[in-house]
Amino acid sequence: MPSLLRSATSVAVALIFVATICSATLAAPAGSITGTVTDNAGKPVEGAIVAAYDWDTLAFKGQAQTTADGTYRIAGLPAGSYRVMATATGYLTQYWSGASVRQNAQMITVTDPGTVADIDFTLMPSSSILGHVYRDDGTTPISGAQVTAYESVTEPGTWRWMADAYTSADGVYKVTAAMGASNYLLMARAMGYAAEYYYNAATQEAATLVAVKAGKDTTGINFTLTRSGYISGTVYEADGVTPVGGATITARDSTAGGWKGYAHSSTGNGFYYINLPPGTYRLVAGAPGYVTEWYANAEAFDTATPVTVVGVNEKPNINFTLTACLAVTTTDATNLTANSARLNGDLASLGTIGAVTVSFEWGTTAHGPYPNSTNPETKTSKGAFYATLEGLDSGTTYYYRAKAVGGGDPVYGEEKRFTTATIDNAAPLISLVSSDDATGSGITISWVTHEPATSQVEYGLTEQYGSVTPLDTNLVVSHKVDLAGLKPGKTYHYRVISRDASNNESVSPDFTLETTGRASGTQVWAWLIIGLIAIAAVAGVVYTVKVKGKPTKQ
Repeated sequence: MPSLLRSATSVAVALIFVATICSATLAAPAGSITGTVTDNAGKPVEGAIVAAYDWDTLAFKGQAQTTADGTYRIAGLPAGSYRVMATATGYLTQYWSGASVRQNAQMITVTDPGTVADIDFTLMPSSSILGHVYRDDGTTPISGAQVTAYESVTEPGTWRWMADAYTSADGVYKVTAAMGASNYLLMARAMGYAAEYYYNAATQEAATLVAVKAGKDTTGINFTLTRSGYISGTVYEADGVTPVGGATITARDSTAGGWKGYAHSSTGNGFYYINLPPGTYRLVAGAPGYVTEWYANAEAFDTATPVTVVGVNEKPNINFTLTACLAVTTTDATNLTANSARLNGDLASLGTIGAVTVSFEWGTTAHGPYPNSTNPETKTSKGAFYATLEGLDSGTTYYYRAKAVGGGDPVYGEEKRFTTATIDNAAPLISLVSSDDATGSGITISWVTHEPATSQVEYGLTEQYGSVTPLDTNLVVSHKVDLAGLKPGKTYHYRVISRDASNNESVSPDFTLETTGRASGTQVWAWLIIGLIAIAAVAGVVYTVKVKGKPTKQ
């Protein structure tokens, strides 16, 4: 089997965890990532897709599209670590910060709630590969042929999927993947035609690589496909009517069991085809959320019905009817406190079982063991379920997974984790208490706390104080409080008080300050002079009193 890897690049693809072979979408709550996407000239890129993936599992967690000014906001992210990718038509895909592949992405940690800002991207122009796909006469175009570009990865002979393109009625295609300056492997295929690597090669080892320059179009990459036999059909659900898209159908040699070809069923109608040389094959189909089935309705290779391809003829109507299996998903915990949490899950499918028992397993060790279980709940229809844990330890990380049991071995959802809130029993630490120059009737008291806290001062002429400033509820670490209306020439006692967000209170020791002998800013000596002037003025008035026109001493 050729080493061709498929990965999410030009579109944001959700990588969904499968319990056994079942899957369901994941929920997400409350953090966010914001930033700007520009091109290499500094102009905003409108319509770029920015997507966040779980750092460990690579599961898709959320995405956003840039506005006209290039800004974006990915909301509803659970607390955790992420790889963030930006992609836009005509530009190279980029992981933050500046990486072209996810392995080199830089970790972004999101809190819940919380916003990580300035996660910016500068996208470089991408390249394109253009050409025609013809029949083996070299002139007759093939409409609807698929052309796939692959990029080399680290392992020798291993290629990563980059993008697909389909030919128009005139056989023209244009691959506009996020392609930089490199060499690419191209393959073309169409229903009823043998796959071909460029240039006229049957295998990737014999292929001629296509050299691409950054920001440039590479033209004239043409293919001539040879007619082939093929097998086609549709994948349905068990009702035989509802199509199943995204199923993988694999053809194996009927005798030796070796891999000979594969296909994916169409999302819209469940249709598939596999081009094959003459021979006899056994086919198997599987899809997330369904029981694997060998053709026709067989459980194993040995009991599968062989399918024979003759010449370049079609072998149609090789259909599959897949039975849904029991599937459960673990979703993010909510309602977190210091001592409790709500575990959430989703029963994605009951399969063929009428009633299913669901619960959660949990503990404090990653990947188990899980020594604790919630009370089981019986469900007769798919949907969300939850359980509330009480009596947890504060500031502790717990691990859990959803569990479903229904007539056989249990199935499990992905392991998730949460951390309980930390109980703050520590009061703020007060230091650097000081007062400014104690002049007149006003003074400022200053101090520092090791965590944000409120501000208040008790003060008075004795250690019983008697006066207190209004409470400043702003949570700060640098505190200033003004004292007003103090008497001059007095010794005042004071102490400072701070409370943190958890209402833990700290009170400082007693401090004293001396006010100078003045009031309202006028010095004592000035008041003495003013008093003498007043006395002299009064005396002068007394001695100038007239009685019947003659000066008289009073």
